[in-house]
Amino acid sequence: MWFSTSEGSRIILIAASIGVMSVSLVWTMSRSGIVSLMCAVGTFAWLMARRRDVNPATRVVVISALSGVLIASLDWRGADRLLQWFADTRHLESRFAAWRDGWQVVREFPIVGTGMSTYPDAMLFYQKNVLEFWMTHAHNDYLQFLAEGGLLVSVPTTIAVVFLVITVRRNVNEARHDRYEYWVRTGAGVGLIAIAIQETVEFSLHIPANAVLFATLAAVAVSRTHKSGRRAAIVEAVERCPNAHEA
Repeated sequence: MWFSTSEGSRIILIAASIGVMSVSLVWTMSRSGIVSLMCAVGTFAWLMARRRDVNPATRVVVISALSGVLIASLDWRGADRLLQWFADTRHLESRFAAWRDGWQVVREFPIVGTGMSTYPDAMLFYQKNVLEFWMTHAHNDYLQFLAEGGLLVSVPTTIAVVFLVITVRRNVNEARHDRYEYWVRTGAGVGLIAIAIQETVEFSLHIPANAVLFATLAAVAVSRTHKSGRRAAIVEAVERCPNAHEA
């Protein structure tokens, strides 16, 4: 068999969860959400293809299932309607216009910014390109963070993000010999990547529920279990000393 009954049930449950999530997300017609989902599914497929301990048949089944779920959810919403929605560039053009206003704030206050949570107030004076709405958010959390915090806040935050990436990468490598630990941390990391992609055109992390989700994924990704760390150390020692078992 390709996988045990319990493993098969788990895969079916995961596939069903992904299907419900995909359909729900696609029906929101959120372009940034759909793109982030496609990136996440593509990343998972790539990681699955790289895992040497995954049975080839299982790999084909999982990758096909992920692709099928994504395609089915897109088709259910209507491929023609989605293509027309993505082809409409008016919203993207308004994003560019809003970013120009936000960048002007960055140029005026590059060191300390205008102060955290002051972007709506700053737009009362610097909003020049989008006049239909009061842009209380930059629709790009990176730009808004830079405008509000300047280099004083952005530089330490960037350093923290770099350390986060290094830590997640280290934990994933340590857990590579334990499938459960590996996929839990990899899943959390892919979730963080999807959020990071969406933040380029949205302000999702200003919503408390999304912020809690981000914090939860980060906590899972950086957590280190004694079990996985010890197992990785033992395996590495055996790999370095292939004749150790003869002693």
